[in-house]
Amino acid sequence: MDYQAAFACYEAGEYAKASDIFAYLSSLQPMNPDHWQGLAASKQMEGKYFEALFGWSFTSLLSPEDPEAHFHAAECLASLGQKTDALKALELALQKTSDITLTNQISVLKEALLHG
Repeated sequence: MDYQAAFACYEAGEYAKASDIFAYLSSLQPMNPDHWQGLAASKQMEGKYFEALFGWSFTSLLSPEDPEAHFHAAECLASLGQKTDALKALELALQKTSDITLTNQISVLKEALLHG
């Protein structure tokens, strides 16, 4: 099992299988942020938001300048009803990004949390 196999499962919508492979890869190489990101994304797609938060946390620790980890953590927090923490994560993502697409996504989620 390798990253390509896990990613292929993810791309095919086989999120539980992708989660299993990414979890295995994360245990073998715990300092590889790509494995944690894959695990987090898979768990998030499964609707397992609390579990996904662990993966996004590890991703942000291993890649501290990655704004997407904070953005996706915010999505999970919002799905769990943790509005205040989601807004904090969005602020961190906004501080770390210069990507206009991500900035727009952050704005949309922030507006939904504040006024939704």
